Amino acid sequence: MKAVWPGRVVEEANLNVQVSKLRQILDQNRAEGSCIQTLPGRGYCFVAPVVRLGGDAQPASPIIPEIGSSPQQRLSIVVLPFENLSRDQDEQYFADGITEDLTTNLSRFTNMLVISRNTAFTYRDKPLDTKQIGRELGVRYVLQGSVRRSDKRVRVNAQLIDAEADAHLWAEMFDRDFSDLFELQDEVTTAIVGAIEPELLRSERDRIARRPLEREDAYEFYQRGFVARLPLYQRATASKHRVYFAAHWR
Repeated sequence: MKAVWPGRVVEEANLNVQVSKLRQILDQNRAEGSCIQTLPGRGYCFVAPVVRLGGDAQPASPIIPEIGSSPQQRLSIVVLPFENLSRDQDEQYFADGITEDLTTNLSRFTNMLVISRNTAFTYRDKPLDTKQIGRELGVRYVLQGSVRRSDKRVRVNAQLIDAEADAHLWAEMFDRDFSDLFELQDEVTTAIVGAIEPELLRSERDRIARRPLEREDAYEFYQRGFVARLPLYQRATASKHRVYFAAHWR
């Protein structure tokens, strides 16, 4: 904080926003992964190879483009805090759990930039302007929704929005019996991620179609890899809560 913002008061949530913008710049010409890796519960790690230049050597890219000077190139999304529509405000924990699980599950896709939970929760209880959120966080898509519980039934509404166009791409309502909390969260979040994945691919394909033709083959390879990893994600998600119980109920 002292090195980057000397003499200023900066909220820690702003760190996530700045890291997101750094990723936009550093990953523009990077073919694999991100230069900055998120370590859950710990922070960030710069993982790109670093070469120390000699005294007379000149850096290959002496000029770093300004933030916001070029559009976001990577598939990027933020999961905004799901709104609790239940009469009992104690049910907020369930809405927060849905938000956290969606953020975690989407983060499993290595080629998708997902804004961290801490940054997303700074938009709680604020008027939602998806275009503004997209500009502030540098993301293309916004996933938002609400949770409502009545007795032993739970209704979850989710919406996927193109932040640049402020247009709905997908919306769905999930009605479930409220029996096991973790099983319910796992079922709903897996259903949502599985539903929005083809919508994201379709939107990205349409976006690529508007670009010069020489970029289409690159996106085709990306799309094949993204779809190929989906079964791995589904298996990992299905076993997530079994691992949780094994670790906490010995």
